[in-house]
Amino acid sequence: MRLDRNANVNYSTNPDNFFNLPFTGICSFMKTEICPDLARLGPGYDVAVLGMPFDVAASARSGARFGPRGVREASTINCDGLYGMYDPVRDTYYLDKGEKIIDCGDVDVSPCGYEQAFENCTAAVKKILSTGALPVVIGGDHSVTIPVLRAFSGFEDICVVQFDAHLDWTDAYGEFRYSHSSPMRRASEMAHVSKMMQIGLRGLGSSGKKDFEQARAWAAIDPKAGLARRTILVNAVEKGRQSEYVELLSRMYADAEDKAELITDVTTLLAQPETASAALETVLSPYWEKQAKNARVQLAVGLFRQARRDIPGACRAGRTAVRLSPDSEPVLTAAADLCWQADRAGTENILKNFLARHPDASAVRLIHARVLSRTGRLDEAMADVKRAVKTSPDKPVILLNAGQVATDCRDFPKAEEYLTRYIDLVAEQNPDADFSSNDIWLKLAGVLHENGRHEEEAEALGSLTDGELAPQARLREAAALAESKRFDDARAVLQGAAEDYPEHLNLFMTAEARMLIEASRPEDALGVMKTALAEQPDDVSLAYDTAMIAQNVGHFEETESILKDILSDDPDHVQAGNALAYLWVTRDMNLPEARRLLEHAYRLSPVDPYVLDSMGWLCFKEGRYDQAAEFTLASLKRLFDVEVACHLVEILAVSGRDHEAEKLFRELEQRAGSDALVLDLAKRLNYKIK
Repeated sequence: MRLDRNANVNYSTNPDNFFNLPFTGICSFMKTEICPDLARLGPGYDVAVLGMPFDVAASARSGARFGPRGVREASTINCDGLYGMYDPVRDTYYLDKGEKIIDCGDVDVSPCGYEQAFENCTAAVKKILSTGALPVVIGGDHSVTIPVLRAFSGFEDICVVQFDAHLDWTDAYGEFRYSHSSPMRRASEMAHVSKMMQIGLRGLGSSGKKDFEQARAWAAIDPKAGLARRTILVNAVEKGRQSEYVELLSRMYADAEDKAELITDVTTLLAQPETASAALETVLSPYWEKQAKNARVQLAVGLFRQARRDIPGACRAGRTAVRLSPDSEPVLTAAADLCWQADRAGTENILKNFLARHPDASAVRLIHARVLSRTGRLDEAMADVKRAVKTSPDKPVILLNAGQVATDCRDFPKAEEYLTRYIDLVAEQNPDADFSSNDIWLKLAGVLHENGRHEEEAEALGSLTDGELAPQARLREAAALAESKRFDDARAVLQGAAEDYPEHLNLFMTAEARMLIEASRPEDALGVMKTALAEQPDDVSLAYDTAMIAQNVGHFEETESILKDILSDDPDHVQAGNALAYLWVTRDMNLPEARRLLEHAYRLSPVDPYVLDSMGWLCFKEGRYDQAAEFTLASLKRLFDVEVACHLVEILAVSGRDHEAEKLFRELEQRAGSDALVLDLAKRLNYKIK
């Protein structure tokens, strides 16, 4: 039924001159007609305005419930009945085409919960849609988007455009999944919502990193992939909401055109250590059985079981995949990875049988070569590598993998040849190829290092200038230059890297200092560290490294001062406490305080080999030889260190365990006989160097 155009009663004594000013009458949106009873709303309207005065889902500041009232009040300012809505900038009138707008009042809400309020809102919007009008809903906190979007369930491919500083992708506050921070997450779970556009995102703390990652992942979903909300499925699995992901998986399977592909994708997606579980396998197993004759599904099953550390189960799935597609190179390649750990001999046989039928399958031959190399049959492995390269000399991926297998076989000249050809071939086939962040330079540099070609190694590393591997490349480049006795060039590389990557300043300046120590320039090394510490005085790691270099140089008072400063800020700094105590013990000073520090460090880190050694050396200084030997042996079992081994030899010798001491010394002599500490120990204990 149509209502009269304006619900405001005309009490004018001159009906022909009815002003209908903004401050008169019931405050409807833009002073439009009012229909608070939706049962009476009929067709013929273009826009129907609906208030949703709800803010129960707001986690912080309330008050949004007054939004519909405030918007209506503000809307009347521009609705002076005498002059209309004229825009002087654009020289136009708005809503002058006879648009029919009606105000449908507010949704009935409860202040004590959301369920009924959401249900009422959805029903009201559905009613408006049934009349052909466009619903315009005034909130309310952001959660009101959820019941509004639910009302569009009969539509397809809905696109949501959100103007907001916040992502609104939070999954839940505790168990509450319908907060003002979650409407876009809930929208993503609705089958009819296929796209979203979010404009204005800028709010710090609006959502966590994982929320943004999951939102981007949802955006990457192909809308044509049925209702396969993979991101939602993963989230439900991670949260343990079994009923939710069981229902979703069932719906996904029913709607999928290619059901085998769906199960493959879903299984692979969930084949992660943090999601794969026995409970989830129980849910997935019926779908696996339905697609049991699909090789790709079997490979996905293998990956899932591998993630669960069910190595035999992964292998069984891999072998099944090979039986289903015995001549598929990709299937065989994936199956070999699944089977290797559980059945090495069987994996080798599978590969050999395939190569007997397909001798020119270069990728499989390289996998076979890698298997051979892992079992120590290096000559056979290299024969396979050479044949693969001869068969496919113009395939970059073959050359790259051949270089890696040759490296594993320690055939470094061939590895260099293949990796160099790979770089040249890629550059030839794609002149615009960008190698600036490619880890190929690290691989090639490693091979050149083994070949003793340090200047060329440095040159290769210098080609890796971008990406997350660049800082590592600078360290290795400097080391290669130092191997070539180009110390000034090496220092220049490290100094440039410190400027380019200030977040790694500690790393580069410490490396420079150690390089200077190796070059017998200890004072210069300490100067570098002091400069770095002056630039970053709050860097505890840098301070500790500076203290250690000061100790190596013999600046014991400076070492002590720095370590005390660290401990004053952090009494639980195990390394600083241990280092300071060890400094005192070796110099026979402050032994009671050293014991206090070491006992505290031992309580914090009872398996630290350096703490154990310090405890042992303190016990030795105190004449408690049995305890000293016990601590030092425990340290040596955890980490072999020449100095610790020397300590144990001396402890055993002084405590009268001469036979054990000399036996250990001879073992140490074989491992590190030329070490200055070993030579000094031999001199003090009158051991002859053999």
